[in-house]
Amino acid sequence: MKYKISELIDAEKSQGLLDCFCDAMGIAAAIIDLHGDVLVGSRWQKICTDFHRVNERTLKKCIESDTRLANELQQGKNFAIYQCRNGLTDAASPIVIEGVHIANAFAGQFFLKTPDRDFFIRQADEYGFDEEDYLDAVARVPIIDEKHLPAILNFLTTFAETVASVGIERFRHIEATEALRESETRLRTIIEHSNELFYINDTKYTLTYVSQTSKDILGYTPEELKHQWIELIKDNPLNKKISEIVRKAIATGERQPPYLLKLEKKEARRYGSRLMNPR
Repeated sequence: MKYKISELIDAEKSQGLLDCFCDAMGIAAAIIDLHGDVLVGSRWQKICTDFHRVNERTLKKCIESDTRLANELQQGKNFAIYQCRNGLTDAASPIVIEGVHIANAFAGQFFLKTPDRDFFIRQADEYGFDEEDYLDAVARVPIIDEKHLPAILNFLTTFAETVASVGIERFRHIEATEALRESETRLRTIIEHSNELFYINDTKYTLTYVSQTSKDILGYTPEELKHQWIELIKDNPLNKKISEIVRKAIATGERQPPYLLKLEKKEARRYGSRLMNPR
């Protein structure tokens, strides 16, 4: 994919929505790209932030869990659930945009049943955690019925994919605008260096643009020609059919055949003719 998900997701707005969801469900969740960078996350459990991920040995187990989940999703699974070696459970689903797997939605950490207190007491002793604080962190971890996990992860993936899709459309709009601006600049350069006279009129037949060649051809500056346009063409009978051609071009949006337009020059006060090509 041309874009990174970190470029597509509005982190600030996404964070607020994710916080609301996680507070309502009582779980932790995160959107993590394929490089392991957390784009948005909410309600990280104290047992992870204050214990497992600050101890070198338990952190290694956390990374093993993250890698295991990511590998299963890379194999094309729509849903993966894994109990890490630190005793907690994580679940994840892939985030796919336009057929490309660009990130994962994680839910966790949680328990699927009442935790084994003795397991965590032994773990506190093995890794030197304060037992009382550690068990308090264990008690804060939610117990989730496994049947609810697909719905939770479905929300997270749909949420991320929707936000990223909006981001893609925003980037494409910006690119289209920039491409149009570049095209207009190139066209203007061509026009300004041409020996021909170019003009643009709106649906009310008012000139909105006149090229700089008007000065050389007719003796009028672009601004002068904009204001005196009607006066310069109305008196010549050869120009009567022009209004009908312009009216048809405006009404149909179709290109009309070139026509001969006669305009009075400023200095010589004589008629000069130009071949016009309406679009």
